[in-house]
Amino acid sequence: MAIFLCRWPNGSFSIVGAATKAEAVMELDEIGDTDGAEISRMPSCMLDFEIVPPGTNHEIGFESLIRFSGFGEQTRTFVLEKAYPRLNETLGTALEGEETDPVATRKLWAEAVEIEMNRVRHEPTMAETELGRRIQHQAGMSGVVANRIVRKTAKRILESLETDSERKQ
Repeated sequence: MAIFLCRWPNGSFSIVGAATKAEAVMELDEIGDTDGAEISRMPSCMLDFEIVPPGTNHEIGFESLIRFSGFGEQTRTFVLEKAYPRLNETLGTALEGEETDPVATRKLWAEAVEIEMNRVRHEPTMAETELGRRIQHQAGMSGVVANRIVRKTAKRILESLETDSERKQ
């Protein structure tokens, strides 16, 4: 299994494990339409989580029980370099300037964040067939995912027809 970084057009990112990039796209479709997203295979991935102490949160559920603690250094570096190159360039300057001129530094950082949030633009990819476009529209999925569903279904139908014709002979 490989690990993939998905940098969404809105500036957020997701990390998913899958055997192939195509399977990663299928998994990511649970979150959103991957059209326009930048998907890269990660060389390594380490995420750290901690349990939330009782009394800290009054909600019940997994999301309120577990809290993200941080990234491993290689993961942090990869995410910054691949998904947020402008923030990565600005980070060193921002950290150095925080003590000397915090107002200018925060402005510089805000500008870099704004650039990153608008850096990835895309036009939706339409499915290749009419059936695919109907599935895409009805299910609100990406054209890539709709194409894959149509291809897999068509392949199964063709294979079943071949099996039926072999039985008749």
